[in-house]
Amino acid sequence: MQNLSAVLATYQLNTARLRQLVAMGSDINELLRQGTAPPEVLYLLSAISTLLRPGPREQIRSPADAAGFLMVEMGHLDHEELRTVLLDTKNHLQDVVTVYRGCINKIIRLLTLTHFSAYHHC
Repeated sequence: MQNLSAVLATYQLNTARLRQLVAMGSDINELLRQGTAPPEVLYLLSAISTLLRPGPREQIRSPADAAGFLMVEMGHLDHEELRTVLLDTKNHLQDVVTVYRGCINKIIRLLTLTHFSAYHHC
């Protein structure tokens, strides 16, 4: 637990402010959607996302592995996004590319997705 505290200290979290938000019953997701979340919450999300993102030697073996870090990054968004997770032949994460932002009612062509993977040599 001390190691985690040391890592989080680099994000300059005001833990007293976080406790206060929780005690007030603040809906963090709503604050994030409105763009009014305090910096402490944004720093904490960034730290969690970094912690959950697979390292260079870790493999993504299932969609759940990718969902673990993508949910932290995308769970609070107020719009739809289509992201492509680019893996090499050994299932190591190469990049995550945002292909589309907005309303999913528009059709995403398969050619667009193929373009991103070819551009990143995956």
